[in-house]
Amino acid sequence: VTNVAELTSDKGKSVKKKVRSLVSFDDGSTWNTIPAPTTDVFGKSTDCTGDCSLHLFSHSNIHPSLSTTGTVTSALHSTKEAIGLMLAVGNIGSQLVEYNEGNMYLTRDAGQSWVEVHKDAHKFALGDHGTLIVLVNDEGPTDRIIYSWDFGTSWAEFKISEKPIRVKSLVSIPSSTKFVLIGNYPGATSTSSVSTFSSSKEDKFYSNKRPSHNGRSVDFGSLESRGFESRGFDTEAVSATDTVLLHLDFSSLFANKCVLDKNSPSKSDFETWAPRGAKGERCFLGRDIEYTRRKRDRMCFVGLEWTQLPQKEEICQCSQSDFLCDVNFWRDDQGKCALYGLDPKQPKNCKSGTIFKGSSGYRKIGLSKCVSGVNLEKDTPDRVCGEKSSGGGPGNVAVSFKEFSNQLIDYHYFNKSQTIIFIDMVGSAFISYNEGLDWEPAVNTEPATDKVVSLTPDPYLDNRAFLVTLGKLLWITEDKGKKWNKITPPTPANHFMIPPLSIHPTKSDWLLWIGDSGCTDDQKGDCRTQAYYSSNKGGSWKLLREYVLNCQWGRTEKYNLVQEDTVFCLSFKEKKGDFQTLLLANDLKNPIIFERTQNWGSAWTSILERGVGFAFVEEFMVVAQLHTDRKEILMKVSIDGVEWADAVWPPNFRVPDYGYTVLQSTTGRLVVDVNTEVQKQREQYVPLWGNIFRSNSNGTNFTVSIDHTNRDSRGYVDFEKMQSIEGIALVNQVINTKEVLLGSTKEIRSKITFNDGNTWVDLIPPSFDSNGKGFECKDKCFLNLHAYTERQDKRDQFSSSSAPGLMVAVGNVGEYLSEYKLGDMFLTRDAGKTWKEIAKEAHMYEFGDHGGILVLVNNEEPTDIIK
Repeated sequence: VTNVAELTSDKGKSVKKKVRSLVSFDDGSTWNTIPAPTTDVFGKSTDCTGDCSLHLFSHSNIHPSLSTTGTVTSALHSTKEAIGLMLAVGNIGSQLVEYNEGNMYLTRDAGQSWVEVHKDAHKFALGDHGTLIVLVNDEGPTDRIIYSWDFGTSWAEFKISEKPIRVKSLVSIPSSTKFVLIGNYPGATSTSSVSTFSSSKEDKFYSNKRPSHNGRSVDFGSLESRGFESRGFDTEAVSATDTVLLHLDFSSLFANKCVLDKNSPSKSDFETWAPRGAKGERCFLGRDIEYTRRKRDRMCFVGLEWTQLPQKEEICQCSQSDFLCDVNFWRDDQGKCALYGLDPKQPKNCKSGTIFKGSSGYRKIGLSKCVSGVNLEKDTPDRVCGEKSSGGGPGNVAVSFKEFSNQLIDYHYFNKSQTIIFIDMVGSAFISYNEGLDWEPAVNTEPATDKVVSLTPDPYLDNRAFLVTLGKLLWITEDKGKKWNKITPPTPANHFMIPPLSIHPTKSDWLLWIGDSGCTDDQKGDCRTQAYYSSNKGGSWKLLREYVLNCQWGRTEKYNLVQEDTVFCLSFKEKKGDFQTLLLANDLKNPIIFERTQNWGSAWTSILERGVGFAFVEEFMVVAQLHTDRKEILMKVSIDGVEWADAVWPPNFRVPDYGYTVLQSTTGRLVVDVNTEVQKQREQYVPLWGNIFRSNSNGTNFTVSIDHTNRDSRGYVDFEKMQSIEGIALVNQVINTKEVLLGSTKEIRSKITFNDGNTWVDLIPPSFDSNGKGFECKDKCFLNLHAYTERQDKRDQFSSSSAPGLMVAVGNVGEYLSEYKLGDMFLTRDAGKTWKEIAKEAHMYEFGDHGGILVLVNNEEPTDIIK
């Protein structure tokens, strides 16, 4: 972002971000603009001079795609199977423009130079180690794909459908010649048919024959395309129209297999290529590597068996380019690393005036393999300890810094201890035994299959937690992280976002595990999920059920009227076929059933068909079921898992198939927010608001508590119970529903209840702000709070069970809720009856010492201050 000063000024709300793209060839030590092509795809000059370079769309701004497993992903520029090749949507100029104004750009030398290969923004996928590039228009519906076998020099078109498809995803295994395309027919009518088709003579290529680079005539062959369409596949990335899945097979495109002739480079179909640094040097991150890849003009396929093409490597001597700035050091105007802040080598509890050996300002790049040569780390100057590290004397706050290389994605505090564990985005796990002062690796995460992907605390035993890895390894601690032992699950964790581990509430050795089999990229057509159980803490496992979408133990601490060995599952009725295909098809002939076993899977009882999901809430179990004829979701409730009752709603009310959310409840009744209104936005149906219903004591008869509750696209609701005090809850309500349906922005007002939802009232604002000044509003003056749908960490809440009566929130005083960054900090000490503003600007917050300590840190911009 190049206009930060404008964005943070008083005029920031009306200023648009200016974004440019940069590239690094030394692992982030230095960054430069991306060189733009001199000509476009038609050979016309790009006239790129002065403040002009190439800019590429990336993760934060590229259109989301839907993978075959239903998860949202974003396209990557490169893949390890296609050495040196990158492909992206972008534009030439001083900054990044709108996505629909972009064109397609390609590099074969790892970003040193780029060419424009096609006009307009496209989704793309690579096949056969990058020798096959497939594009599909991403600016609107289309009935064609285009592809190239010579790295974008020439292109062919192929008609894939009789009517245009709005493509959501184009995926492939980068070493294969087969691709999968997923999309929708815009505005299609309801269908449930399944059809297949393949290419014929009439489906001609627009460039059926082209001369290759060596003058030979090239026959593109016949491209086979198979597809099916199905009704009812509905996720965030797919609207409620007909879903289309096409299987594209390019295997017949290449008649010959590529030949590697080491004795005659001119006859060989392969060439060698070496990456280079920013200045063109061959030694790149301490290595001089020569890779082998297919020549641009050879019409042959590399093949799946080339898992790793030959490469030659030599280690280089270290140079200045193999070093980056150490922590708290930054490049000055001369390009040298200068200290800004505390020296990272300053000892802990360092007394003022003490001399210590500081950092040279440089550290070797972690990926560099260089040896000997230049060593910028050796010169360690004498430095003097500063007052900032004097530590925890009276009136001071002791601060300890620890820098981690990767972003934290999950964490857990072990209850009644000083131990914290977290995992990062690359699968490492770190643990602290002194509340974050010192950190060390929790477990060994090498090799790659041992990378940690999720953290599962035991909800019933404070001293236990599990770490799930990519492979057949499960770590367990039973002493709050002091010791970790290995458990070998029967399969790796599943690939379908199904929680892999379920822990029994009373039998600590009983575990459920959900993995999958045959679901990797090289195992097509036999994918299925598998649920296993263990009665000896993972010492041995037995198969429980296949083709499951979820399985859980049938007991919780409060839902305890069932047998101890009861397990509930959602699974496909017919246990056959490819699991991924079944998910996409949503075939009514093979519905999802909700079932129960009480004898370790030797016999199953089917409870209902067309199940959507189930959950345990206090002493109730709730199951969602699709109606057979209407677009409606039915709700079943049970207290023993045997007898099930239909939820009874007010007269003339039906639960739409948009869904509902079971909310937190602690008063012996169910609280449900039903999604009652959606709006189509950018080909997706986005929830707008719902109604909150409360049940009677047996969880079956529901009445409206409050309407027009604010919801988001993930099913989250702006509703929150106050911890430790029953009957108090807050909610955000949309107050301009008619205007929203006509295109206006939501106006949201906060409400509070002191009688468990019988009545809701506005929050009474304070009379003065934190500076002693009155608020500008006069007649319609309310306190409005940013709530659950906007929360970065969903575990954060307004209140804490250890601090009765206290609530803290970001909000504003006015007619309705303003933008988050326009909010200030508000606090109540009497459970929401009265509030006061305690700080300006939006902050993150946390309670300590039973509410005796409140910590704030600015959440609007980078900061070096806590309050």
